[in-house]
Amino acid sequence: MKLLRLIGILILTIGITFVQLIKPNEAIGEQNKCSYTNVFGTRSRDLLEIISKYCGEQNWYATTWVFEKLNINTGGYDTIGVLHKAPKYYPEAVSFPANIAILDNNEPGLSFNVVSLSTMKIVGKITVDVQSTEDICQLLGETSPLISPDGSRIAVPYISDEKNCTQAIGIFDGKTYKSIATLYNMSLGKFPSDGELLYTYSKTMGITEYMYLINPSDGKVLKTIPLEGIDKGEAMVSKIIGDVKDDLMLISEQKKNSAGTVTSTIFSYNINTGIVSPKIIPGSYGVSAFGDNWKYIVFDALTVSSGVIKSVGQVNVYEILTGNKVAGFNISSSTDKGAIISWPNDHTFIYNTTQQLIYFDINQNKVIKELPIIRPWEQKGWKPEVGK
Repeated sequence: MKLLRLIGILILTIGITFVQLIKPNEAIGEQNKCSYTNVFGTRSRDLLEIISKYCGEQNWYATTWVFEKLNINTGGYDTIGVLHKAPKYYPEAVSFPANIAILDNNEPGLSFNVVSLSTMKIVGKITVDVQSTEDICQLLGETSPLISPDGSRIAVPYISDEKNCTQAIGIFDGKTYKSIATLYNMSLGKFPSDGELLYTYSKTMGITEYMYLINPSDGKVLKTIPLEGIDKGEAMVSKIIGDVKDDLMLISEQKKNSAGTVTSTIFSYNINTGIVSPKIIPGSYGVSAFGDNWKYIVFDALTVSSGVIKSVGQVNVYEILTGNKVAGFNISSSTDKGAIISWPNDHTFIYNTTQQLIYFDINQNKVIKELPIIRPWEQKGWKPEVGK
C-alpha cells in the first residue's frame, strides 16, 4: 500500500494547489557499489537536505539519514544530526520553527513517526484511521502532512475509505499527537503565519469552488467563502489560492487560451471586509506570494512542459495597493523552480534556486548579493552517514 501511495502522490502533486513534488536527486558518485543521494531536499523552500546511501534499484532505501540545513548566510549546509534506523520511505514534512520532521513509518494504513530535530529521536506517532485493504482510495489522494508554524497542530490529508474515497483531513495535536477532528470533502490548504486558523478548500471537476476557515483547535468551520462570488467576471479556468496571511488571501485566476497556454491574473482579497485589490496581469503563468509586510506581491514566472515545472527566469514585484510593478530581476543560471525562503526586512527577500541564493532589495530594485549553494557532499570535512 505504501508503494501505491507514493505512486499516487507523484501522479497528483502536479495538479494540487498547495502540494509540491518530492523526488530523489541523482545519486552522488562513490567508488563502490553504493553511492549517496538526496531523499529529501529538491523543494527549494525546505532548506533541508537528507542524505542517504544508495545501493542499487532493489535496495535504495536507507537505514541512516544525515539531516543537513541550508545556512542562508553562507550558502553552505550545517549538519543537524543523524537518524539511525530510519524508515524506508520519504520524509513527508519538516518544520524548523516547530523543530520536528514527519516521516512515513511504513506501517499498514496511513501512519507517521514524528522526529525531534534536536535529539534525532522519535517523539511521537500519528495514525490516520484508514483501512489498508482499500489501496485504490490511497492512490487518489494527497497524503503529505502540514505543520502549523508553532507546531501546535498537524494536519494530514488523506482519502477516507469509510466515505467512499472522499477527500478528508485529520487534525492532530502537535504535542500529544492525538486526533482532534476529521474534516470530510475538503482538501488541505495551509496555516497562515500566526497558525491560529487552518485554510482548506473544496473542488469540483478540478476547479476550486469554496475556501473554508477552520478552527484547528476543534475542527469547526468558522467561515465559508465561495470563490465564484469573489470578483465576478468572465469565465475562467479556475481560481487558485496562492498565499494566505492573516486576513488576506492571494488569489490567482488561471486562464487558458485556444493554444493551451495558461496565464495568471492575481489580486488580494480581504476575508473580513471583502475588499479586492487592483488586478495584476503578469502576462504569463506563475506562482505568487505576499511580501513580509503585506505591501507587496512577488510573482515568479514559470512554464510547464510534460508535467515538469521550470522557471522562466523572471521574478517581479508588484504593489498591492496600486497593482503596479515596482521592481524585478532576471535569473540567468536557474532552470528549476525556485522560492522565496526568507525576508531579512520588509523590502529585502532571499530567493533560493537549486544553485544559488539571491538577495534582492525592492527599494533599490537590484540584486544586492548572490551566494552559490554548496551541497553537503561538496563541503570539506563532510562524511557520508556522519555529516560534519
